[in-house]
Amino acid sequence: MARQPHFHEYRDALPITGKDGSLADVQPDSPAAGHVYAKTGTSMGGPNGVGMVRKALAGYVELPGDRLVAFAGFVGMSANGEQAQREVSVLTGQALGEMAATAYTTLGGTGA
Repeated sequence: MARQPHFHEYRDALPITGKDGSLADVQPDSPAAGHVYAKTGTSMGGPNGVGMVRKALAGYVELPGDRLVAFAGFVGMSANGEQAQREVSVLTGQALGEMAATAYTTLGGTGA
């Protein structure tokens, strides 16, 4: 996708960690805030409130020098009841954001 002429418009339409969209509240104080462009996905529930919470985060980590790293992370965790599923959804969303932030700092991001 990064080689397509419309890539920058595509990337700029993605939520940005710590800044906007569905990622506004994910890792807002991280050095990676503003440098991870990604799409989220969530599936919750099951029969009688018993089931799995599935979260996904996939996109690009923008490193200094306009380097991009594509990534995808997926988490599944059982949770029974609607309240527990909402709590697990928030927890796993932050965990996926933290993984992307770790990729940013590990691969040379400065957080400037």
